[in-house]
Amino acid sequence: MGKTEITPNTRKALCSLKQNGIKICIATGRSFATIPMFEGVVFDAILAFNGSFCVAGNQVVAKCPIPKEDIEIIIENAKRMERPVSIATAEEIVANGSDKELEDYFAIAHHRVNVSEKFEEYVDKDVF
Repeated sequence: MGKTEITPNTRKALCSLKQNGIKICIATGRSFATIPMFEGVVFDAILAFNGSFCVAGNQVVAKCPIPKEDIEIIIENAKRMERPVSIATAEEIVANGSDKELEDYFAIAHHRVNVSEKFEEYVDKDVF
């Protein structure tokens, strides 16, 4: 799991903003499933996947998944290079294999590669 703590001053500032009627949001390149939540802080909006998936409360306000045709090309190109691919949906991230480079990439956010036998099923889902 990624960093799940913020400094007391940051928490206090965010809570003060909310108490004064200011909406707060978090914007990140992370997948929606890996966005850290901070105790005592409730974001009004979450912008994930570099803005490709945005929610306000429980409502999805923007959704622009990668087209299936592009995903298939990426997977085929990676296969030719003998490299694994990870796919992220709004709920989770799965991979069709793993190697040191992919593991190192995931480690940056303190995550592990989730190799799934059901990887192909994710190709048909909304992928970001």
